[in-house]
Amino acid sequence: MKKFTLITLLFLGAYAHGQNQSLSVPRASQKAYVEQVIGLTTLSVDYSSPAVKNRDIWGGLVPYGEIWRAGANENTVFYTEHDIQVEGKLLPAGKYGLHMIPSEEGEWTVIFSNDHKAWGSYAYVSVNDEIRVSVTPQVSEHREWLSYDFKKRESDGCQLVLHWEKLQVPISISVPVHEIVFENMKDELTGINRFGWAAWNQAALYALQNNLDLDEALALVDQSLKWNSNFTNQTTKALILKKMGKDSEADKIFQTLIPNANENELNNLGYTLMNLGYLDHALEVFEENAKKHPQSWNVYDSLAEAQLAKGKNKEAKKNYTKALSMAPEAQKPRLKNILKGL
Repeated sequence: MKKFTLITLLFLGAYAHGQNQSLSVPRASQKAYVEQVIGLTTLSVDYSSPAVKNRDIWGGLVPYGEIWRAGANENTVFYTEHDIQVEGKLLPAGKYGLHMIPSEEGEWTVIFSNDHKAWGSYAYVSVNDEIRVSVTPQVSEHREWLSYDFKKRESDGCQLVLHWEKLQVPISISVPVHEIVFENMKDELTGINRFGWAAWNQAALYALQNNLDLDEALALVDQSLKWNSNFTNQTTKALILKKMGKDSEADKIFQTLIPNANENELNNLGYTLMNLGYLDHALEVFEENAKKHPQSWNVYDSLAEAQLAKGKNKEAKKNYTKALSMAPEAQKPRLKNILKGL
């Protein structure tokens, strides 16, 4: 009986030990994830984060001159929703295994591999490389746990930064935001947004303002005009024609629009012309608005702003002063500050 009991206990202990290998326990290198949206593009890094633990990291735990998984455990996975530029090289949309080759001196090599499902870098083969780029590591404050951050964010780019121990590795990323937004707009125009003039005009104006395909912009605004011809989309068409160098066609549209335009329409037209770099034409529109609506403080404010941009400070001061004398109390502090600067 005792012998049976002992054998049974030994068997159960061995069985339990084997079964425990599949139970979940905390990882030594914690699972981590970071995400950033630039424009309409989602960027992310999925990785495991080891700790320093008083170990020699660079040249020790992470050897120089050898492929490193840029994290721990499985592949570090970088994802981009759209095509981007990494250190000036095209990286198509998709998921990539992120690897690095550290160097004791000088630049490191960063590798984006099409094989993102491997364990670490052990199965890495260069034939799967999508791109390789060179980056320069920087000395930084100590960070115990390896981490990735999106830093130096701009409207069309950022840096992906690996930070561990007393080193950080920045990787520059640029996103063709305007092209992506424009393509997305055209996709959206295949849905419910196609039934009306405003969305077509918005897409055309976006292309104009961001130096995209003007032929496409013209086709889009013509579609807007088919739904409903109005001051806004006729103005957009005139501006596109002007940008294409077709000044006579643009001027014909302006000549029919401006005489019947109200104060807000003229004001918006003036600012649109300013933003597109047509300052002289914008001045003409603001001057016309002031003649047509002499009782409005806002027309003098806008006219003065255009004059100031043109370098006509004396004329700008005169019109800002006139705007101040007519403006509501909420606007007077701003106008006073401008005049003080003049």
